[in-house]
Amino acid sequence: MKKIAFRLDTGKSIGSGHLIRCMALADELSIQSDCSILFICRNQLQETLPYPVIYIKAPYITNDKIYEFPSIIDEIDELSGILRNENIDCLIVDHYGADDDYFQQLKKIVPYLVCMDDGLERHVQADIVINGNVFGEDASYEGVPLKLTGCSYLLLRSMFQTAAVRKNHDQVKEVYITSGGADPLQFCYRISKELAEHFPGIHLHVIAGWSFSETYIMKLQKQNLAIHRNADMRECMINADFFISSAGSTLYELAFCGVPSICYVLAKDQKLVAEYMSLKGITYSGGNFDSFQGQAFCHLCEKLFSDKKTRAQMSKYGQTMIDGLGARRTAEKILQFTGYSHTLERRQL
Repeated sequence: MKKIAFRLDTGKSIGSGHLIRCMALADELSIQSDCSILFICRNQLQETLPYPVIYIKAPYITNDKIYEFPSIIDEIDELSGILRNENIDCLIVDHYGADDDYFQQLKKIVPYLVCMDDGLERHVQADIVINGNVFGEDASYEGVPLKLTGCSYLLLRSMFQTAAVRKNHDQVKEVYITSGGADPLQFCYRISKELAEHFPGIHLHVIAGWSFSETYIMKLQKQNLAIHRNADMRECMINADFFISSAGSTLYELAFCGVPSICYVLAKDQKLVAEYMSLKGITYSGGNFDSFQGQAFCHLCEKLFSDKKTRAQMSKYGQTMIDGLGARRTAEKILQFTGYSHTLERRQL
């Protein structure tokens, strides 16, 4: 049996997008083949996975007040031992702390090495690069044999593989706010405070990420809003008239569901997503959140809340761009490239 491992981390200043997309790909690989799946992490995962997890001894220490991704080059020796002991055939790395030197060293150890990337240019020694972002087809990966780029290879979880019919109401009543799994900048609090003060007629909802502390949730509840813990994101998006979101992976799920939104860049890796999706008319970018101005934000909300036609166009553009089958396509390509394609018939069993 072939063994495929995923190397990723989550944390209070990392967000959950890495785990979500790795799980989406892992599930498809399991459906399409008899491969054994393994996850390798440094920080304790907050949810139970259907796959075994091996933890590297040294914790991945980040600053809880900002989004940051320190180098993980210090783990190479321990990780190498794990890969050899587990006889890993293919390693998929989804980590902003993994630099090109990290990949260069790993390439000597595993038969197949896969890099998940969210940039435009990378000189990485990998057999496969996955960049399912809206800008992915513009990315350059010189020397990489297999490039899976663009929204055709966007890794959405299974709940976002079947789209619901979108209805844009005349009035915006249900507004949801999300920062992803983490909120070191207190994005949800600052946004909800502005909305509560300037739009008293709307119903506010905050989706609490897994790393939200009880103290922070109590602070949010003072805004007289609904808090959604362990939220069914698809259900929230179906019920929402509008979303205010960080410019992370949630933007793609919103686009798939046809939910109009305003996004803000909370971490530098989100900048390209915000820019490209805003240019395509799928969302409106408020820019970097560190330059947030309440008056400009409320003016933009007032404009979009009152413009049903623009909101309907945002919905249409998003649902046209993403079909939800990226994880399936990506798994098929990986299995074919690595020689596991003889097991693809399992999908029909």
